Amino acid sequence: MAKGRKKTIADASCPSYGGETELKHIRTARRKMFRYLSSCGHIINAADTDEKSITLFALLQGIEIEEGEDLKAWLMNLYHSGASKVIHKEDYAFYSTTQWRELRSWALDHYGRRCMKCGDDTCIDRDLHIDHIKPKARHPELAHDKNNVQVLCWLCNRTKSDRGEMDYRPKALDDEGRDL
Repeated sequence: MAKGRKKTIADASCPSYGGETELKHIRTARRKMFRYLSSCGHIINAADTDEKSITLFALLQGIEIEEGEDLKAWLMNLYHSGASKVIHKEDYAFYSTTQWRELRSWALDHYGRRCMKCGDDTCIDRDLHIDHIKPKARHPELAHDKNNVQVLCWLCNRTKSDRGEMDYRPKALDDEGRDL
């Protein structure tokens, strides 16, 4: 692929993992697609076919599906290509790096083990998420920046997602209680 050219569905070849892994990827892609359709106000029920849902999703995303193309294969290609911000394979490798684990540990020690949005302090560590205030997908240069993280419970983090840049950290105050 030429440097600077955006990935398209046609650039991806859907790896054939087979078995449980392939089934997991299909379920994840469908779940993300249905979540997106629901967020757009489309009610999806059990009677709707994958064909109908995938066609509607492609229409809303402005992505063409070639006539006669296998729709589940198309969905898997979309998932693996990264061409859609809605349906894409997560980059879990990032979260297993030493640099990220050290930043996570720093944030929990610095801000405490309490959600900075709702104040929940009953979460166990695995349910506390270190959120990127400016989303990693749009600001990869800030992925390891201490000034771009905050502690959220899993529910507040899922609600925020990467749609906004809400900063729930406490504001710094001067000696007289005014914002700095």
